Amino acid sequence: MNKKVFSDRNTTVYVLMFFAAALLIVGLVLRSRIGLLLESYTESQTKIQAQSYALIMNEKLRTELENLEYIASVLEDSLDDLDGVMTRIYIKPGIKQGLLSIDGKALYGDHIDASEYKGIQSSFRGNSEITYVEHKGLLFTCPVFHGPNIRYVLYRLCPFDVLESYFAIEIYDDLGKLCVTTREGQIVIPFYNYKSQDMDWYQSIDIQEKYASMHMEMEVSIAAARTFKTVRGEMLLFESEIPQTNFLISGYVPKSVASRGIGNITRIVTWVFGLLMLLVMIGAFYLTRVMVKAQENEGLRKAKAIAEEASKAKSEFLANMSHEIRTPINAVLGMNEMILRESNEENIIEYAHSVGNAGNSLLGIVNDILDFSKIEAGKMEIIPVEYNISSMINDLVNMVQIKVDEKELRLALSFDPQLPKILYGDEIRIKQVITNILTNAVKYTEKGSVTFSVKYEKLTDEPDYIVLLVSVKDTGNGIKEEDMNKLFAEFERLDERHNHNIEGTGLGMSITMNILKMMGSVLEVESVYGKGSDFHFRLKQKVVKWEPLGDYEAAYKARLYNKKRYKEKFTAPLARVLVIDDNPMNLTVFKNLLKQTRVEIDTAESGDLGLSMAFINKYDIIFIDHMMPEKDGIETLQEMKRETHYPNVDTPKICLTANAISGVREEYIAAGFDDYISKPIDPYQLEDMLMEYLPDDKICKSGVQESQTLDGADIAEGTIPDELKPLEESKLVDIEAGITNSGGKDEYISLLKVFYSSVKMRYEELEQYFEKEDFKNYTIKVHSLKSSAKIIGAADLGEEAQLLEDAGKKEDYDYIRTYHEPFITKLLMFMEPLEKVIYNKGDLEEKLPVVDGFILDEVYEEIKDAGISMDLDRLDAAFCEMEGYSLPPEEEEFWNEIKTAYERVEYKTLNKLMASRKERVEN
Repeated sequence: MNKKVFSDRNTTVYVLMFFAAALLIVGLVLRSRIGLLLESYTESQTKIQAQSYALIMNEKLRTELENLEYIASVLEDSLDDLDGVMTRIYIKPGIKQGLLSIDGKALYGDHIDASEYKGIQSSFRGNSEITYVEHKGLLFTCPVFHGPNIRYVLYRLCPFDVLESYFAIEIYDDLGKLCVTTREGQIVIPFYNYKSQDMDWYQSIDIQEKYASMHMEMEVSIAAARTFKTVRGEMLLFESEIPQTNFLISGYVPKSVASRGIGNITRIVTWVFGLLMLLVMIGAFYLTRVMVKAQENEGLRKAKAIAEEASKAKSEFLANMSHEIRTPINAVLGMNEMILRESNEENIIEYAHSVGNAGNSLLGIVNDILDFSKIEAGKMEIIPVEYNISSMINDLVNMVQIKVDEKELRLALSFDPQLPKILYGDEIRIKQVITNILTNAVKYTEKGSVTFSVKYEKLTDEPDYIVLLVSVKDTGNGIKEEDMNKLFAEFERLDERHNHNIEGTGLGMSITMNILKMMGSVLEVESVYGKGSDFHFRLKQKVVKWEPLGDYEAAYKARLYNKKRYKEKFTAPLARVLVIDDNPMNLTVFKNLLKQTRVEIDTAESGDLGLSMAFINKYDIIFIDHMMPEKDGIETLQEMKRETHYPNVDTPKICLTANAISGVREEYIAAGFDDYISKPIDPYQLEDMLMEYLPDDKICKSGVQESQTLDGADIAEGTIPDELKPLEESKLVDIEAGITNSGGKDEYISLLKVFYSSVKMRYEELEQYFEKEDFKNYTIKVHSLKSSAKIIGAADLGEEAQLLEDAGKKEDYDYIRTYHEPFITKLLMFMEPLEKVIYNKGDLEEKLPVVDGFILDEVYEEIKDAGISMDLDRLDAAFCEMEGYSLPPEEEEFWNEIKTAYERVEYKTLNKLMASRKERVEN
């Protein structure tokens, strides 16, 4: 027997030793194979990253060239004012800029030798070029046309010593380096955070030979990346072609940095096999015991992996939910706010309030889910406010009624009519708790009913307080006794076998219990498996008003209809704001929320576009969205702050964010923002923020401006002057809005005359461009008509013109083809009523006051600047300002000439006329 045991043990030891040896060989082979695969994967990813860096560098170079081309286009229209235009161009420190004539002379800036910079010769042949000369710098050139011919070449020279500060790119948190080279290997743009030892190593013979070995791959690909052993350790060298240029990006990064996180896989494999080897050796002596222990260890390892995976999934969920869910909620609540502001129908208002309340409830729930990490960290806050319990109950009933109807259940309600109406507590948290309980009741009930009950008890020792008694009963599945302990655990689902088809994260009851604990309460559960459950809690609340609830639905509707309609707090027509956000819906919501304040709002759908606008125009406030592709809000802000000479150095910069996680305010203030506002944007909070940051002299408190601009005799009594009756009967124009826009009845009729005289001309021009399918000029003309229509109160016509203009800008020519004829028909409908108004009134120009010389000079200056920048809106405003005045006889001919150029949107003619006037005044 002993020999048998001994033999078995020897056999077991031999088998285990053989198994251990086989494991060792397999482990070594697998480790080697995994190492090769990971190295190949890392090289592939670095190659893709190199292409991305090449695109980024291309964008930087193209942006510089496009800026130069824009300046050239302005020069083409203002060659007579060369010095004036060139002196107004913003030049970055260290960069030289100038203008060369075809004979090589410098008309502005320094002379540059065309034989040295080949790009100058190419630009005189009509091309925009980027040229590099070693030790001299990077030259951007573009032609300046005069008709079909090239008259000048505009250049911008970036010397070698400033190329790093303007173009260098930081990669891998500055653990890797990247530069731009010519195809011959000359350094064009050095490394970011340039150090001589890095450049010496990069230019060493050994490293350059390694790059040379990669060039064959570059013959069949636009990028290459390879791993090499160097004196600095294993390095990933990479290079990629920069599109549309003769340059390459070239750089290196330590392999350990490029494969950060991935490289640990090899060590993990080695560790696992080592552990298995150890277990096999121990198993030779303690086979049975070790097998049990091994099983236990494996179970613990799997449990730990599952827990870590769940924790990782939760963290990713919380991080991504903020932007992805709050963004559409922002659009829904923003558009719903506009319905509340602009609708006059009680049913629509009631529906919109229901949508708003439901949306805000959803937002509250999303916020709580996103703040689950705060619960774990003990940072959840209870914020008490006054609230109307009839409104809260109605919101809850409206929410659950839809779910109850879908499952054909019965909803039973039991609310104490003596319940005090106005209480003080955290309404959002209470609604979230009850919403979770009601939703679960409906979710786990297949037939029968759900009973929602709210009663109360008075506290004899605290007469200003009551205890709310909230109960939700259902006739659903019920809960097994052994599952009661899982009810309030995170990510746990009860009775999976019977409830496998029911959706849910398993977070609801855990969040509910934690919130109730923070409010000094606890959720109690009574349940019989197969018959149903009763969830109830007691919550202490302060009473603000003892007025009884009564019929909760009637009380809610009464409060809804008595609620004041939206009224803007101020107007600021002279204020100008820039909003940078990649989501067009967010921009629409933002503009709509401020529509009635008359603030001028410019929008940009990317960080780069926002930067270019901020570097040219002066704004009173700049709003920047945090989460944007390519260049996010913080990067955009940092780039603004690096500039010290641009119009908005001191302009307040506000962060727009959908991030509801705690601590964001400190994060954004630390990043350099002056303030932040969270999405969905609260319209009243937005107006308060504008009143805080806009200059005081640009803010007109609500009601002040209207009293100054409206013709009280015409509008205060709600009557329309007899002269305007034909227009009123046509139902085409909002006469009150027109009088408000123009400043009075007489001014309005004068404005109508101008509009009438331009309709026929605009009609003929639109028809002509439409027939030729010249949609570019069509868009320009319809834009001009849009502004005029809105000023006289023809909002519908203006909106239709806006749609056509938008279609033209988007090159949606099918839309123009479809809606051109209806638009023209509607435009011509204005002719008859306008004729009756104008011919009954007679000629008003004789009654208008003669314009003051100072005012006329200011208007001319505004027209000149607007013409140079091709800003049609500013031109509209300038010419509209003059409609209230008559002109001195000596100015009438000149005025008619510039007005004709304006109406035909001929910027070159307008700029020439204004330049000739300047010469006439100076002489």
